[in-house]
Amino acid sequence: MERLKELIANTVVSALEQDYVYKKNILDLPTANCHRDLKLDTIYWRLEEIFTSDDCFIHDFKRSYWKGKILVDSKSKSLVSITGTTNLNKVSRDKYSSSDHYMKIISNSLNTDVKPNKQLSFDPLYTDGVGIYNKEFNDIFSDIGIDLKGYTYYIVAYDYKSDKVIDIIWYLFDSDFNEVYTESLIKFIKPDIIELTNSESETEDIDKNSESPQPNEGIKLGLKKKKSVKNS
Repeated sequence: MERLKELIANTVVSALEQDYVYKKNILDLPTANCHRDLKLDTIYWRLEEIFTSDDCFIHDFKRSYWKGKILVDSKSKSLVSITGTTNLNKVSRDKYSSSDHYMKIISNSLNTDVKPNKQLSFDPLYTDGVGIYNKEFNDIFSDIGIDLKGYTYYIVAYDYKSDKVIDIIWYLFDSDFNEVYTESLIKFIKPDIIELTNSESETEDIDKNSESPQPNEGIKLGLKKKKSVKNS
């Protein structure tokens, strides 16, 4: 599990402080409306370069028109979603949404054995919607091809400001989406990654009127280059 946390943390930093900054500057869009999705797409694109085995891979799913991704690690029996802290806080506060967030649905289905740190009064919304949650959970993982019994669902949230990752937090929620455990993953960030991303951000000066340079291939994390892409 510690190795998984380390890989995720270093991938998030390299994806956001290198690849995302490059893509954002190249696009030079008039608004920042798509930046949140671009961050996540860049992170999962980088993760898919790393996690390509049958034991650890990225699962794709759809909810209506929206497409999502989840990291699956069968060795530790973990499912991991990645999001920004702002979005996670919004999901946590939104108790009465007519269509609950997929992170709540997965927590409700998988984290039934996770106990809160203290006695809490739960919102009846979750117990009333068990049947709906189960259906939506099955829809999300209909083609995953493995038995998820015994798996635990985690959420990794990044705090990102001015093209820098401020913090990366590993979260565990119970089935009612109450926060049970948090851990900062910044301790796993390798100093050479921080130095490299700082150096690149200081010297990067993209001339949009000339041919754009190719993006940096990213930080090598000591894993073999993928030979094929897994179909989820």
